[in-house]
Amino acid sequence: MIRRNLLCVLSCFGLMATVCVAQSGDGAESEGAKAITRFRVPPGMEVTLFAEEPMLANPVAIDVDHQGRVYVAETYRQETEGVPDNRSHRYWTEDDLRLQTAEERGQMYLKYHPEYATEWTDQVDRIVRLVDSDGDGKADVSGVFATGFQDLLDGTGAGVLARGNEVWYTCIPNLS
Repeated sequence: MIRRNLLCVLSCFGLMATVCVAQSGDGAESEGAKAITRFRVPPGMEVTLFAEEPMLANPVAIDVDHQGRVYVAETYRQETEGVPDNRSHRYWTEDDLRLQTAEERGQMYLKYHPEYATEWTDQVDRIVRLVDSDGDGKADVSGVFATGFQDLLDGTGAGVLARGNEVWYTCIPNLS
């Protein structure tokens, strides 16, 4: 039953993003709990808080495996932190359109911004695994499942899929 409830809540990523906000450190009701009170919930449905910061942060994608463990792709590298958006760098559009390999893309980045070799690799995207070990419907274990996604050519880690005993992760140009 817990897994079914998790799937109902987690299948709506917008809901997860809203619920995963900063936790109050002074014992007051957390921002996540406050946000839930503003949801319009259909009759017969219930919304409960499964996890929030500091158990996870910056969620981009989520999935639940066959054991009810929740995998969250977290990003810390968007835009100025390591993954450029062409709209912010229009001056390299012609070069960008000529690229044929990921390696050429890295060379282009360094041609225009050699400082990005370190700046864009400082932050790390990762996958966090949340577990409800006592079956109360709330995550009580949180840990980094996979990390190290910070290469100059790594895009935003924006997809996670748990199937069987495998977890797949998309981080352009790779599928891990």
